[in-house]
Amino acid sequence: MNDFENVDYQIELNQKRLDEEYSRYNQIISRIGYIMLFYTVYAAYLIQLIQYLISVSSIISWYSFFFLSFILSLALSIYNSIKLLIPVEIAYNEMPKIFYTVLREDYIRQGIAENEVNLYLKESYKIQLEKSVEHNFTVNNKKSNHNYRSIIYCLFGLFPYIICIAFKISSDKDPIQKVELVKSIITDSLIKQQNLIKLKMANEQPNQNAPTNQPPRNEPAKVDPSKVIVRQPVMIKENTNLPTNKGNSNHLPKGTKK
Repeated sequence: MNDFENVDYQIELNQKRLDEEYSRYNQIISRIGYIMLFYTVYAAYLIQLIQYLISVSSIISWYSFFFLSFILSLALSIYNSIKLLIPVEIAYNEMPKIFYTVLREDYIRQGIAENEVNLYLKESYKIQLEKSVEHNFTVNNKKSNHNYRSIIYCLFGLFPYIICIAFKISSDKDPIQKVELVKSIITDSLIKQQNLIKLKMANEQPNQNAPTNQPPRNEPAKVDPSKVIVRQPVMIKENTNLPTNKGNSNHLPKGTKK
């Protein structure tokens, strides 16, 4: 039976959840490929639709309404796609040797007995894991929200886009040009659909690096929360070379529960 009060089991749970958040972050970012397929289709005929808008005798027309609806939806989708791709700080754990060398010496200087140092090291490591999980969970929720809005606005623009193309086709006098335009739209749609299926199959591959379950061990000794040294997780942004560690080591406030 799982022992949620056991420190080793808490560390295992948080480590698994942190790995899940890393995987979730990569999956959310990779979904931009689906959106880019729509943008490619939209860009293929955007110039022709703009040219047709200029040739329309009256600005106030059904074509203008659908065209502006398409442009607005596309603009909102692009805005959220940019927010999705903007690099943000992702939380990582410090190097393991920090805990069993630097932090161990800090605990010994603090007066912790040799036979209890390992318990305090586990507690510090667990707290850092919890902070990393919470930070990455918040980041992924924001990224997921931008991804959702980007896809929804992109789909909203699909209907007025098709209507605009229908206006353009109906105005063309050359029947060969109409056929070629329709064939081009159908071909592009089939290619994009095949690419979407391939991307979906690639994203659904099982994670081979998932940690294995380990039975929790009994922890008879107790840790004094007021003596636990808290170390902040390392924050790494995609566009920076050096990680940052916000905040200095500090002690857990008295009265904080495990």
